[in-house]
Amino acid sequence: MEIARTVEKPQVQIVPAGQKHLYSIASMTERYFPYANFSFDEVKRRVANPYIRYLVAIVGGFTAGFVDFELKEDRGQILGLAVLEEHRGRGIGEMLARSALGEIVESGRQRAELLVAADNAPAISLYEKVGFATVGKTNYQLWGKEVLVMVRK
Repeated sequence: MEIARTVEKPQVQIVPAGQKHLYSIASMTERYFPYANFSFDEVKRRVANPYIRYLVAIVGGFTAGFVDFELKEDRGQILGLAVLEEHRGRGIGEMLARSALGEIVESGRQRAELLVAADNAPAISLYEKVGFATVGKTNYQLWGKEVLVMVRK
């Protein structure tokens, strides 16, 4: 006799980052963006900065990922997006990117941009999926890598 099993996907909530998310954000920043060299205190300052916003993905009560973006005078700039390995492939990165873009548009900015390593195919694919297009390369390397400039209008 075969037993039917139901597997439920944990719900994902995208919420503004707060004090309780600082450790998770700092840990993921250190893991996925080591070149940024942000201390816990720097992450705390950035989360408190009204022009830099952080959104976090919550799965089962835990932080599974984050996106940070800056609201500049005429545009928004996605600064970083990370999802823990064990939560990848579930659409969380797309949810974070779309949520950030929604806030950028709601703030009155019609354009969003970002920088991404040219060899980061999964990130490039995600950004293209949410409407970004590569418009060029920086004339310098970052983190020892060629860097693409992507824009969404």
